[in-house]
Amino acid sequence: MNIFKPSLVAGAASLACLLALSPLQAFAAGNGQQLYQRNCASCHGENGLGQMKGVPKLSGFDVFSQPDQPLIEVIRSGRNTMPSFLGILNDREIREVIRYIRTLR
Repeated sequence: MNIFKPSLVAGAASLACLLALSPLQAFAAGNGQQLYQRNCASCHGENGLGQMKGVPKLSGFDVFSQPDQPLIEVIRSGRNTMPSFLGILNDREIREVIRYIRTLR
């Protein structure tokens, strides 16, 4: 007698696959990547290397070495040619974008 239901086994297998990924890899496929593509990639590039003159690369040590809060403030208020995303992205979405950006090594 099989005590495991097929749907339960399939669900457990899916969960095991997700857990096998690092948290950043699993997250990169989610909302942060979509938000980045929609709001940031046109200037910062698909891979964070910058598309326009004067736009900083997001794949460098400067971004990875900073804590979240200064990055949140830059995204909220803007800097130089970067517009403010206050009212466009909420704090949760901004944190998701930052988590995704940190995967662009």
